[in-house]
Amino acid sequence: MLLYSYNHAMHGFSTKLTPSQVSEIEKSPTHIATHEERFSKVFTTHSLEFFGLRHSSELWSASSYGEGVIIGIIDTGI
Repeated sequence: MLLYSYNHAMHGFSTKLTPSQVSEIEKSPTHIATHEERFSKVFTTHSLEFFGLRHSSELWSASSYGEGVIIGIIDTGI
């Protein structure tokens, strides 16, 4: 089952595979890499305090208090 296709910064896809399906894909001469999904620790759930924002800040209210905004940073160490 294809979950997502990546075409901007890199080309690839995410999917759910059985171990035997992964083995078959890895046999292909065009296969480059397979990465198993990993979960990381969330460092904060208190974004207001973390970013130093106050409810009285004009910037904070002008941005609709971040409604609908998701910020994610993946630091691979590279």
